[in-house]
Amino acid sequence: LSDIDIEKAVKKGDITLEPFDKKRLQPVSYDIRLGNKFIVNDEGATHIIDPVKKIYAKTREIIVKDGDEFVLHPGVSVLGVSKEFFGSNHYVIQIGGKSSLARVGLMIHNTAGIANPGHFLHLTLELSNQNNVPIIIRPGMEIAQLMFSMLSSPRVRTTLLSVSPSLGSVTWTSASIVEFAAQRKPWQWPSAWTLKRICGTLSVIWIVPPV
Repeated sequence: LSDIDIEKAVKKGDITLEPFDKKRLQPVSYDIRLGNKFIVNDEGATHIIDPVKKIYAKTREIIVKDGDEFVLHPGVSVLGVSKEFFGSNHYVIQIGGKSSLARVGLMIHNTAGIANPGHFLHLTLELSNQNNVPIIIRPGMEIAQLMFSMLSSPRVRTTLLSVSPSLGSVTWTSASIVEFAAQRKPWQWPSAWTLKRICGTLSVIWIVPPV
């Protein structure tokens, strides 16, 4: 979508983008900002990470106030979160980095660069410093950009969410909307589910359009 169409879709309600600031519109994207919460590995309590055996790093949460700084050291990866809450039932949302940050070695995600239709969330950012000097990042800075693409036809499959006890272990499993609905009685089939991880770094509202 162009900047004009993004704004129209937000006003129409086809795109959720809160808070929305027209100044952050780019020609074909929208800039989102870095939030206040970070999840860092507790190196002293973590010996290995083994995803196959579901062994993940011990972590701790750091809250940084607006205007304060977080120092990201070379070779270090942390999890951050977007200030904006966004999603859409009508568009695929692509998350991309900003070239000005990439040039100084700041990566904002390694994978998971797409938010499927039906996902509404504060985006978890996979922040890493690929440079050989520390990078200072601050809550409120523009950290990434969103691009919106219209679906060529109605989707048949949705994505089920499972959240493990460790942030960063969020698994999206593709499943047929019709098959999933068929497993439930009509009175058990909700139009919306709310899933929240109360550590504050991930907040997801999954809305499934009526079948």
